[in-house]
Amino acid sequence: MKGEAGAASGFLLSLAVVALVLLLPARWLAVPLLAVAVFLFLSRRPVVRADLLAPAAMAGLAALVWFSESQRVAMLYPVIVNGALLGYFYGSLRRGPTAIERLARLEDPQLPPEGVGYTRVLTKVWCGFFVFNGAVAALTAWWGEPRAWALYNGLFAYVLIGALVVGERLLRPRLLDAYRRRAGVDLDALIGGRDPEAVVCLRGKVSVSAARFRAEVAAKSAAVAAAPAALWIVSTEDAYVFAVDLLSVCLAGKQALVPQNHQAATLEALRTRYPEASSASTLAPAVVDPARWRALPGGLISFHTSGSTGEPKCVTRSFAALLQEAAALESLFGAELGESRVIGTVPHHFIYGAIFRILWPLQARRVFQTEPLVDGYAVLELLRAGGDHALVSSPSLMERLPADDVAGLSGLRAVFTSGSFLRPEVAVRWGGPIEVYGSTETSGIAWRRQRLGGEGWRPLPGVTVALAEEGRLRVESPYVAEGGELTGDAARLRGDGTFDLLGRVDRIAKVEGRRVSLPELEGLLDAHPAVERCALVQPDGSSRLAGAVVLKPGLAEADYPAVVAELRARLVARHDAVVAPRRWRFLPALPVDARGKLDQRRLRAIFDPAARPLSPEACWPQLIAHRRDESGLVLRLHIPADLPYFEGHFPGLPILPGVALLSWVKVFDAWFLGGARDYIAIENLKFTAAVHPGETLELTLTRTTDGAVRFRYESAREAKAGGAFLPAAPSHVL
Repeated sequence: MKGEAGAASGFLLSLAVVALVLLLPARWLAVPLLAVAVFLFLSRRPVVRADLLAPAAMAGLAALVWFSESQRVAMLYPVIVNGALLGYFYGSLRRGPTAIERLARLEDPQLPPEGVGYTRVLTKVWCGFFVFNGAVAALTAWWGEPRAWALYNGLFAYVLIGALVVGERLLRPRLLDAYRRRAGVDLDALIGGRDPEAVVCLRGKVSVSAARFRAEVAAKSAAVAAAPAALWIVSTEDAYVFAVDLLSVCLAGKQALVPQNHQAATLEALRTRYPEASSASTLAPAVVDPARWRALPGGLISFHTSGSTGEPKCVTRSFAALLQEAAALESLFGAELGESRVIGTVPHHFIYGAIFRILWPLQARRVFQTEPLVDGYAVLELLRAGGDHALVSSPSLMERLPADDVAGLSGLRAVFTSGSFLRPEVAVRWGGPIEVYGSTETSGIAWRRQRLGGEGWRPLPGVTVALAEEGRLRVESPYVAEGGELTGDAARLRGDGTFDLLGRVDRIAKVEGRRVSLPELEGLLDAHPAVERCALVQPDGSSRLAGAVVLKPGLAEADYPAVVAELRARLVARHDAVVAPRRWRFLPALPVDARGKLDQRRLRAIFDPAARPLSPEACWPQLIAHRRDESGLVLRLHIPADLPYFEGHFPGLPILPGVALLSWVKVFDAWFLGGARDYIAIENLKFTAAVHPGETLELTLTRTTDGAVRFRYESAREAKAGGAFLPAAPSHVL
């Protein structure tokens, strides 16, 4: 905010200098001019060399006045002030956010996209004013009449500034309304002129026709338009109802609030934050003739995303911009998709799911399935039923779902994935699915296909990228408000117009005073031949790192302490020993959220026994080794003293509850043997001895021909527990 304060204070200082020009001898005018130079320097401390131009020019002018003793030369100072302001405002147009946008966000932190576009136009107007004002100031200085010069620069210039400010305030509602009208969307254009009986989407086994969809949206939208509320909460697990409610609010020219999930606590927090908002799901449709109903301009959508901190963040997008992005996707991939039915596993209340699963198919006249598929088995079952499909998925599902099971299914026309990045070997195994890079803040930025591994990211149509400070990627996109967005990702530009992503800038940790890049360390660990994936985290309050490791499936045996020693050696070979994590946990998979992104809070909770709510992974024992022999799978487990199970069980004599032993059987059975978790009964269950903190146990798992899993816990001295889990039915294993 120093730039805005400097601009306002600079005008006041200029007014004082005008008076001094008329009062002081010519030589001594250098003193106030030098004061102006110091003020310009301090009001906005230089970040780049260009920031030094204005104070340097003013200091040079002061020196010239001192040695020339010319009043006419001193009169050039308003030219330099206007030039400095012009440079600052024009620079904000190039770098973003604009100077006017920063001021506007003091009044409205959640400035809508059309508001941001308006502030850019206003910033350009001010740039034009500074050009005009500086030119007139130069003419009055060249003329050399002090009183005429003082009259313009000390009075008329400020009258023009006041007129510009007041006029903008008076015209602002009309100008903003013009922006909203330009962003209007017609439902007929969105439906794409389909035949009334054409299928828009599949809701379960029921086909929804274009006529029915249009009638429902028109009726709901008319009711929203007639209601006084401007904000509407759109939240439902039914993707069809979500699509109707979302379009109804946007086509009524109002603003939809989309929470990050449908939990009761989340919705209550949203209502508390927006007490004036109404719920779209509870509004009864109006009685309206769909043929005579017309959409209103100005629809907005505010997505709420928790990010890595868990605190909801509101990001507002115009409805028209989302459809513009969908049109760009169609121009890139429409021919490949053809008339495929769009299916997906990602939630519809995130921007990725809303665009790819609903808005893009609507605009492209492509049938979409409203229900998300819950797992890989559901995906395979649908694909095997026949027909052409386009799958909108997450990287985590693609890593779990064997590509060989999909390779023989000719109906899978395209696969899209977003949220995190596919490892090259997974992408190549799938034949190069389409990865989309972006975020809620930036919307879609770029895409790539890793058919060989190492391919760069290609910007979407209309998107331009550049590097900013710290090598961060800067994006200018027509799918967000005018101007640029500075991402949190470090990047490297290639000569062919593509770019590489080098990891999050904010994933820099300070370990015992040393700054390290977590993505770089994870890359070293992922290169270990036994490691599938690895993630590092710095637990709250700790000066050291912790590591979560997923080993490659199918290892016949593993010595986990030996693996840890090898991983530490890889890090110590490149970095100081303190960089290597002190604590390690081996997991079947890294914890991810509904979008397939690494869940940082769950990852931290694994290493913080006091964290609430508890992460499931925090309740597991520490693996020491595993091997497969004729008796089955044998696991060696260490029982940490800080397991949450020991809290209150019992004071003074902690004993591990039997339910913990049973839960671990199911976890390790699914992890190593691919077993199901829907067992219906336990037989021959026996607990023969107590398990205490610090013990080392050996767990043996044996799979029988009927799908049951028999287990036995033993210590070095005695048997602890045993039994068998009985399955409900033969399980489908992916």
